[in-house]
Amino acid sequence: MIVMPEDAPKITRNECAAAGADLYLVDGLISDCGKIVGQAIKENGWYDASTLKEPYRIEGKKTMGYEIAEQFDFELPDAILYPTGGGVGIIGIYKAFLEMQKLGWIRGKLPRLIAVQAEGCALIVKAFEAGKRKPLCARKEHRFTRLQKNSGSLVSSVRMSG
Repeated sequence: MIVMPEDAPKITRNECAAAGADLYLVDGLISDCGKIVGQAIKENGWYDASTLKEPYRIEGKKTMGYEIAEQFDFELPDAILYPTGGGVGIIGIYKAFLEMQKLGWIRGKLPRLIAVQAEGCALIVKAFEAGKRKPLCARKEHRFTRLQKNSGSLVSSVRMSG
């Protein structure tokens, strides 16, 4: 079962349909979709493969860390800026760096990993500036694109994840 906001990119919806997935479109946010999936998991005893609930996604994202290290000839930069989404990418990069450090492939201090957000889609930044510990959440009846003026992004996954 795949659950996503009804305004998810058409290509994403089409890929799910082409793969034969049971696709459910929700008039709401990605967080609303997560609640629906969570309830279905409890009711049906299904496996939860959502972000940070299964180990393989982070393992796959480690590839970025290995590619960064290789491209820098295993002498990592002081800092890396990474666009936020679900957070799995930056976790995978960090995990890869720790593994390579343990193997002795990289030495010294690991780079500072900095999550960034597009100006028009900066819920975490706004929460930080407001002194909040969690991102400011929208109410259920709002569409993501109404959360902030000009909240769109050229990258649909960034727009959807917020």
